[in-house]
Amino acid sequence: MQFPISGEGLAGVETIIMHESGEFISGEFLLKCSKNDPQGMGSAITYARRYGLQSACGIPSEDDDGNAASAKKPAMTAMTASNKINDAKTVDALVKVWNSLPIDLKQNESVIEAKNEQKSTLTPTK
Repeated sequence: MQFPISGEGLAGVETIIMHESGEFISGEFLLKCSKNDPQGMGSAITYARRYGLQSACGIPSEDDDGNAASAKKPAMTAMTASNKINDAKTVDALVKVWNSLPIDLKQNESVIEAKNEQKSTLTPTK
């Protein structure tokens, strides 16, 4: 059984696992509410139900929200790399852009050409 609980900006659940013998274990799981309103409390209670039950039963979790939030960025394209190179206003800036590129783009002919063209327009800093 799970019962909602709250207090001072926190909301969550008390999870109770009971046996027919009358023995039980219980634990509380409280989270800070993202907003101090019913929606924020409901969200905290929903998370607490899930994680409280998983913890009580030893069930591993799959972090759906975290996986979506940390999804890999799309790979940089040769066009994006060339644009970054063309935006470099000094030799130092060009070197920083070049050093930040993945190795496959450093071997791309159009990217190399963009670097060489931009380099020819820049004056070395002293």
